[in-house]
Amino acid sequence: MLITALVTLRTLTPDARAVFAHHLARVTNRSLGAARPAQS
Repeated sequence: MLITALVTLRTLTPDARAVFAHHLARVTNRSLGAARPAQS
């Protein structure tokens, strides 16, 4: 499924590598909890 998403992204976006890297960074930050507001 990942390969299909990359091929589709490449078809739709000339700079697919940068778009994918940005998306992956967002997912990573969300998974690690960096995007969550601090709990008080």
